[in-house]
Amino acid sequence: MQKSVIAGSLSAVAGSLALVGGLLLILIGIAYPSIVASEETHGSSVNFGTGMWLVLGILGMIFGILAIVSGIFAIQRKKWGLALTGAIASCLVFLPLGVACVILVAMDRPAFIQNESVTSSQNHFRVTN
Repeated sequence: MQKSVIAGSLSAVAGSLALVGGLLLILIGIAYPSIVASEETHGSSVNFGTGMWLVLGILGMIFGILAIVSGIFAIQRKKWGLALTGAIASCLVFLPLGVACVILVAMDRPAFIQNESVTSSQNHFRVTN
């Protein structure tokens, strides 16, 4: 099995876990706003605890989407830079899978370059009617 396929699969799994985790953080922030809220706000109408949970949840979901999209590009062996960026995002959401993704995408860079050169040569010789 090719390294990029394994890296893409691991990145997609890490992204899926990040999406679920981000959604849970958002739900916790909405359902239990007083978990992190301190008494220093003294009855303020702004609840900083809810805001923190929501921001962390949204960031987790953004990194998860980036990891899933880059996993798809890694499986297709397209856009090595985007695949590596998503692998790094996978590190931010789930470190063990992310490290494996970064290593595998970095090791398989020649396959990305070869695939891009084959694709560009096929588009160059395409005849249109």
